[in-house]
Amino acid sequence: MGQSPSKQAIARMRSSIVSINDAGDPDGPIGSGVIVRSGNESGGIVATALHVVRDVASAQLQIGFPVPPSAEARGDLTVIGATVIATDERNDLALLAMEHNAFLTLGVPHPSGGTYPATVAELEAERPEDGEDVMISGFPMGYRYVLNSAGIIACSWGDQGIDHFVEDPEAVSAAGGPLDRYLVDISVNQGNSGGPCYRVADQRVVGICEALQLIEAEFGDHGTSADDDTGVAGDAPQASVLQKADITFVVPAKYVLALLESV
Repeated sequence: MGQSPSKQAIARMRSSIVSINDAGDPDGPIGSGVIVRSGNESGGIVATALHVVRDVASAQLQIGFPVPPSAEARGDLTVIGATVIATDERNDLALLAMEHNAFLTLGVPHPSGGTYPATVAELEAERPEDGEDVMISGFPMGYRYVLNSAGIIACSWGDQGIDHFVEDPEAVSAAGGPLDRYLVDISVNQGNSGGPCYRVADQRVVGICEALQLIEAEFGDHGTSADDDTGVAGDAPQASVLQKADITFVVPAKYVLALLESV
């Protein structure tokens, strides 16, 4: 019996997914990234979300290559330094250059000996169709191994809900009109930002994970809804909390390709 499409997609993409690390932060990866270009004499290039690396000191910025999980090794990362070489404020994107290219040409040293591969992902400039099966992989909540989530393209023409990651959203919107994002029906967490969103069918990266959608929910003083079963608002004091809506915003890969043209 062959592998399921999702298993095949994860197996193909795993070697292209990296963590984004702050050497001064002991709590694990701060975000995710994907290898989008191999280097020649210089290092390869990783795409991630700009808000992930914006406040990281240049001397502390690292990318991590996850060791393939096994009974003997799980949660191991091989890290090297990285440098921000291009940014796109409007689309919350950053390109990072690896400090060297050896891992792409010779493989990543395995803790137990030998090497494991690091490969370049393929970017898809064409807009996906609503309903296409996609996955998002990355390093949420400080985990040091790749976590994978599956869903569909909910809407390939979204633009709202992600302004809080842009330093000056009004100026950015005025400069170029509505922001262009895909809305994906996948639940992600802090740390997924910067990771690839890719089609299950052919593992082509359609975009970069940017943010999860939060909604405000109101509760009464005992943790229940302030509305009773009749739908009439009750008199209990209300408290508001933010909860995930399981909608994720993804920056289209065409903007990554455009940024690559600048370096």
